[in-house]
Amino acid sequence: MLFTPRRILDEFKDFSWLQKVLPAHIFHPYQAEMRQKSEVLQLPIILKDEAKHEDCIDILGQYQQALGDVYMKAFGMYMLCCM
Repeated sequence: MLFTPRRILDEFKDFSWLQKVLPAHIFHPYQAEMRQKSEVLQLPIILKDEAKHEDCIDILGQYQQALGDVYMKAFGMYMLCCM
């Protein structure tokens, strides 16, 4: 939520007076998780036509399989069966 106001402050020095009222950080229960570096994974390129219903079904099926494989590597079978 604070991303846009911070960008405005960086880009437009006329709004520097807002610096006093914008918090530097909003405290929340997930701070530790948010500090961890994200890992970005590329999904495969699928040569299908997204305008066709049956191709959309194929695309979603392949993405579901790919993300399921990543999830299994990250958390294993225990997390999958106990959710």
